[in-house]
Formats: sequence, C-alpha cells, structure tokens
Amino acid sequence: MPLSADLTALALWAALAALALLAWLSALGSPVLSASAEILADVRSKVFYHKFAQQMSKAGLIWLLVALLLTGLVMALRKAETSMLLSFLNEQPMLLLPLVIALALLISFALLHATTWRGLKESRGLHKLLGLLAALASLASIWFALSLCRLLAIQNRADPAIVIQDHFLIPATAPFWLLLGLVVMLALACAGGLGLAYTVMRRNKDDWGRDYYGFALRLGAGWTLLSLGLQAGFLGWLASVHLLAGLALAADPILRAGVIITASALLVAMLAYLFVWRSDTPLRHKPVIGLAVLFLLLMLAGLCLAGFQFLGQ
Repeated sequence: MPLSADLTALALWAALAALALLAWLSALGSPVLSASAEILADVRSKVFYHKFAQQMSKAGLIWLLVALLLTGLVMALRKAETSMLLSFLNEQPMLLLPLVIALALLISFALLHATTWRGLKESRGLHKLLGLLAALASLASIWFALSLCRLLAIQNRADPAIVIQDHFLIPATAPFWLLLGLVVMLALACAGGLGLAYTVMRRNKDDWGRDYYGFALRLGAGWTLLSLGLQAGFLGWLASVHLLAGLALAADPILRAGVIITASALLVAMLAYLFVWRSDTPLRHKPVIGLAVLFLLLMLAGLCLAGFQFLGQ
C-alpha cells in the first residue's frame, strides 16, 4: 500500500478515535462537574449552580449513549483487533471485571442522579450522595480503563508477566500516574466544553433566564479553561520525562505532527474559553463555543495520531 494511503488511513482512524474519545471523556467528566456544582449550590447558596448541575447530569447521559454507539462502530470496523482483544480478555476475564463493574455503577448512579431532580427535591442530601457516587464511579472507570491499557501493553512485550494485583498495586514511579492526571483533566475539559454547547442548545427549550445562561457559560468556560491548563501541565511533564528522552521518536515526522496538532489545538481552545469566561455577554459568542469544541476534537485527534505512531514504534 502506498505511504500516502497509509497516512490517510492513520489520519482517518485518529479522527474516529478522537470522536469516540471525546464522547467517552465527556461522559466520564460530566458526573464530576455535576456533583461539584451541586455541592457548590449549597456552599454558596446560589441556585444557578443547582441548575448547572442538573444540565451537566443530563448531558452526561447523552454523551455516554453516544460513546457506546461509537465504540460499537469502531469494534465493528476493526474486527481483527476486536477479536484479538476479546480473545485475550476471554483468557483472563478478571482483568476486565473491575472496569465493567465501575461502568455499571456509573450508569446506574448517573441515571438515578439525572432522573430524580424533582423526585428527590425534598431529599437533597440523598440526591447529592447519588451525584457523588456517580462521580466516584466515573473516576474509578478512568482508573481501571487506563490500568487495563497498561496491562495490555505489558502483555505485548517480551516479558508477558501480568498479575491481577497490578490493577491496584501500581508502582509510584510508573508513568501511569501522570497519564491518570492527564486523562482526568481531559475528561473535565471535554465535559465542560461539550456542556457549554449543550447549555446553548437547550437555551430556548429550558429558558431559565439570561442571567442564568450568562452565569453557566462563564462557569463552564472557567472550569474548562482550568482543566485544559492543568492538562497542558501533565502533558508537558509526561512528554519531557517519557517521550523526549527518545530522540529517534522525537524525530519521527508523524509523531511530531501529532504533537504539533495537539499543542496548537490546545492553545486555540484555551484562548476561546478564556474569551468566553472573560466576556460580560457570553451568550453572544455561540460560534466561539462551537469552534472551541472542534478544537477540542482536533486536540484529541492529534493525541491519537501521536499515540498510534508511538505505540507502533
């Protein structure tokens, strides 16, 4: 196959993976944002936080459904890789069990939390507990998903020694911890970015007043901006410690292109959310909010492109 065809196929798979990743990260980050906002509603005695938490919880369910559908599509298109993965997990099902349990708990608690805003109106403590449990299940899902990827990477090396305990007893010096911080910040950023778009789309249907939407857009933009900034820190730390040490990898044109795309899209997205956060009239900047989501997607595509090339070396 010509090199250009290989590059085109790699770019297309990076784009599809980025789309699925955007949905998954948003689905996993939304419960954390929702639970945080619901707690702030009581701490700061401001009802707008409560309304924002309600929107984030419902948006998270939508992203979760989209993520499951896109995952099914990817698995259907990549039958060979899916078959190999399922065969390996069939031999060692205990590796997958923690992630399955965490996702099942996430779906259960997130669904209960999103659908009981009225039913548990007089039991705010119980409702906040459901939100906290959904957020914890979300973070656990991220942990076990990354841990499973780590174990699969070990399985592909010369020494295939894998132990179930590695799901829980990960060395303090392992790059897993930097990657965990990076992915958590990515999840919060994507949830905030798509949450802003969802809030704008629900403007006419919910109609909770211009003051609320100005507050919600600035709040969401601020959280997204902070998460992207922290993510940039984790990304730079991870790159400097674990990637730049390999000069041959750093010189790879595809890997370098992925890094440039990621960094450029990240910078533009941060500037866009900074603009919305600082604006006195954020509702007037709907195109900026929409474009910022596209740059989040482009950032993830760059990460996927660099990741695919790095793992293939």
